[in-house]
Amino acid sequence: MDDADAGLQQFLWRGAGHILALNLDAPVLDLGHPGQSVEQLTLAVPFDPGDAQHLAGVKVEADAVHGMKLARQDMFCVARLAELNDGEFAIYPVESFYLAVLATAPIVGTIGSMSNWIPEAFVGIKRNFEAGNLKRAAYLQRLACRLFAAFNYEEIPATKALLERRGVPCGESWDPLVPMTERDKKELYQAIDAFKVDFDSLAKAEEV
Repeated sequence: MDDADAGLQQFLWRGAGHILALNLDAPVLDLGHPGQSVEQLTLAVPFDPGDAQHLAGVKVEADAVHGMKLARQDMFCVARLAELNDGEFAIYPVESFYLAVLATAPIVGTIGSMSNWIPEAFVGIKRNFEAGNLKRAAYLQRLACRLFAAFNYEEIPATKALLERRGVPCGESWDPLVPMTERDKKELYQAIDAFKVDFDSLAKAEEV
């Protein structure tokens, strides 16, 4: 597919979805086609339909779009990878879909900035998943995603600042990353504090 065809498909997907969303007196389910939409799916957290964000080419207006089919194959790939080395192949997803990979592969960890400054959340996800407390595991996964979305700064400097606040000094970021100012740190801490996280309870396996 050349650039012209890709651009035409993007236009058709977006245009058709826009027309449907505005003119059908019924909920619309968007079929997410990353191969055709040519744009990365991004959502505000918490998502507000009033923002009229584009979801894989469909514009959300007046609550017309009620859901989305995600045509990604990430979990299919995870399942195939998990079969390597007689099922001994370890998978380390980013934190945002740790729980989903736990449900697909037998040996799972996670690697990312949040694993450094709030590891209790991911220990809690794993313990609750293994204990069958799926509601609690899902709550912790959503909390991790919301906390990460609260970052309004470069990931590494922000992670260093949060580690410092938890009593693990690790110095300032090196060039080309810009260290956070004290004012920036204060704003970040306030954003995280708004979640009222009880760090001591995160790693516990408990029913909801």
